[in-house]
Amino acid sequence: MTIDDKALLGVSIHYLQTSFLEEVTSTEPLSRNSSIHQIEDLESHEGGVIRRKGADRVCPIDGKTGAAYVHCLQGKDSVGTADYMLSYSRSYTIGDIVDSLVDFCARNQMDPKRVYVWICCLCINQHRVAAQKLHSGMLQSTPIDFLGEFQGRVTSIGHLLPLMQPWDRPQYIQRTWCIFELFTAHLQGCDVTIVMPPREALALEQALFGGEGEIMNVVYDALAKTRVEDAQASVETDRLAILELIQKGPGFAAVNRKVNQLIRLWVRQNISEIVDKSEDISARRGDFLAFAKRCDQACELYLAAGEYHLAQEVAEKALSIQNRHGPMDLITKARYYHSVGKALNFQGDYDGALANYQTTLQLRQSALPPHDPEIATAHNFIGAVLRSKAYYEEALVECRKALAIREMVLGEEHTDTAYSYYCIGNILAAKNEYQEALTMLRKGLAIRERLLGDNPQTARSHTNLAEVLLNMGDCKAAVVQHEAALNMRLALLGRSHPDTAWSFYCIGKALASTGNYKVGLENLTMALAIDQTVLGLDHPDIATIQIELGNVLVCAEDYDGALPEYKAALEIHESSLGRSHPDSAKVRGLIDEVAAKIQHKGHVT
Repeated sequence: MTIDDKALLGVSIHYLQTSFLEEVTSTEPLSRNSSIHQIEDLESHEGGVIRRKGADRVCPIDGKTGAAYVHCLQGKDSVGTADYMLSYSRSYTIGDIVDSLVDFCARNQMDPKRVYVWICCLCINQHRVAAQKLHSGMLQSTPIDFLGEFQGRVTSIGHLLPLMQPWDRPQYIQRTWCIFELFTAHLQGCDVTIVMPPREALALEQALFGGEGEIMNVVYDALAKTRVEDAQASVETDRLAILELIQKGPGFAAVNRKVNQLIRLWVRQNISEIVDKSEDISARRGDFLAFAKRCDQACELYLAAGEYHLAQEVAEKALSIQNRHGPMDLITKARYYHSVGKALNFQGDYDGALANYQTTLQLRQSALPPHDPEIATAHNFIGAVLRSKAYYEEALVECRKALAIREMVLGEEHTDTAYSYYCIGNILAAKNEYQEALTMLRKGLAIRERLLGDNPQTARSHTNLAEVLLNMGDCKAAVVQHEAALNMRLALLGRSHPDTAWSFYCIGKALASTGNYKVGLENLTMALAIDQTVLGLDHPDIATIQIELGNVLVCAEDYDGALPEYKAALEIHESSLGRSHPDSAKVRGLIDEVAAKIQHKGHVT
């Protein structure tokens, strides 16, 4: 075995679960809850569990006394060429590390005696690390050396296992080394599989499907905390070296976005895995209706993530199961038709959405009292899709039916009634009946202010009121309303939230409409940066902002700047909505117009 081969040896998961864990727990005062810092204090001259193992051994890498832990192991059940590299924080406990790897093995039906993991504290010579007082687990004399050594290992092993815990505020993304390892693995084309302790996986499942409805805000908050420039390292020279490499390379924003892209993918994969697991359990128990409910919950999560095709897929699966196994439960059937309708509506299939919403209404009318609030909700959604189809009179009829039920059953002082005012106001605005629209929107805003105070729904009312004022030409009043919404969202949701980004977008659009292109573009660019960080580069909301950026640049006669914005938006639309979607066709028209202007001015496209 060559020196390079020995540098890539890993410890088997079986050995970690048995022998290594026993060594730790038999050493006072250590336990499963001891962190790697506690197990091996690199600032202590006296070696801990890890250094003691190889204290009297000759290192096969440099030929000096004091070997890495992995080089003291023998037998295929204990050591072998690493299949995976674990990326973790030294503050994690050994119990969490072992449990995560054992669970990873079990999930993938692998033999823990034949799965070998490269873990820096066991596979890098800790005698040398301690001697140089480096806690990062990577020896270097210059930034280039340390980058090359890590890239060589991660590329040779080819599969990184980042350990994330706790799921909602992972310490991982607060550590410079961890963020850098994750980004480098992705950059090198390596596979990345996020692992976590089973209890955290269960907590994530309960949060995703617990019915609280605020889970995506927690995800957005976690993503907002990914800032490699603010992350910490045990050794300051490590942190500075990594930051220098990133700053000279892709830049902080690119690394943060790429890491968040991987975390978003991880959340989506968890949703899919939970749904698949639920299907298996339901099939064994014969409880198919429970699986249908889980699919419907997944639909809401996919919609929030902008995964409209996946949302439609699971919603239709829920409906199909319900029709086969619970056809007489009209209320549940209605809910699933409603979910299918929402998924289709987001994709611009208004006729399909309308058909499902109308079926929802019919089922609820058959199963519920005539003035049940759920019937009002069905009328509202029908009205909304009719508005999207520009059938304004028909839309008003439906939304007024909803309002009549809500005023009768819930009273005027209710948030659902306020929502009806909001819907009617938007339809009136679409008809250019602005004064009547303002009356309805202000009425809804007043109710929300009285009942909710500062609340995301109240902020939404300010935004809608501002849009009508802008259409009436009162830009100053519109900006006041938009700024009220922005301040509320900053206080309630923070800067890095899609709703806050929407406020920046609206303010930018309003200012640009008055000819203030510079400040308008600044606000639109801010909105784009926030959404790209928390939603990813391919979310439909990104396309909306890029189209408006293109529009403003066209108004400023910067056609060369507008064209790439339109093209990026078109790529997103065609990917998420399809080439035949009206929005895709509209953007292609904008591209043609700008290309013609560029050609006319004699620019090179």
